[in-house]
Amino acid sequence: MSQASISDQALALAGIAQAATLASQLAREGVADSKAMAGTVHSILMLDAPDTESIFIDRSHLRPGLQAVRDAFERDTATNAEILRYCASLLHLQRQLAKNNPMLDTIRRRILQIQKQADMHGSETSTQVISSIAALYADTLSTFKFRIQINGNPQHLQQENVANQIRTVLLGGIRSVMLWRQLGGSRLDFVFKRKPIYNATIALLENPPL
Repeated sequence: MSQASISDQALALAGIAQAATLASQLAREGVADSKAMAGTVHSILMLDAPDTESIFIDRSHLRPGLQAVRDAFERDTATNAEILRYCASLLHLQRQLAKNNPMLDTIRRRILQIQKQADMHGSETSTQVISSIAALYADTLSTFKFRIQINGNPQHLQQENVANQIRTVLLGGIRSVMLWRQLGGSRLDFVFKRKPIYNATIALLENPPL
């Protein structure tokens, strides 16, 4: 596999890890990195992109995700364990979604509608757009028997705007899992491609976007 495709896989993994990181931040602190949030929301609305990086605007909008991937390779902490659990849950949920073509069609159709809403409001992260994406998640992925359990501060989790943002980033995580699989990613890569993916992640962190 070429270095370019390894870099693309690292970006997709960072998208998954970033969604998990944002969900954790929102649940525990009630707020999340706004730049990372913009990149994750953009990935949901960007159905067709010229390259992998532009799906997330650029790699600077994926920095927390790239850092989370790096940290998962370098150290073993309780925070990493929670992020990895969320990532594993996203992988599992996407596998169920991949078998449900009617739901996939519904998601694509409604995303096209939300794109128009974002254009109308002039922002992909407006309250209205986030609410619409959250409703899409609730109407589709939340109907599966398997649910992603998010741990955090009940005071934050009970706030509608926080809950909507969590559902939104989880949908962003599903988008990145789909991308990961489209790029040939599999569970075996975490065993047999650890070093190449780690090296690509470090290179992406050290080299700013053009």
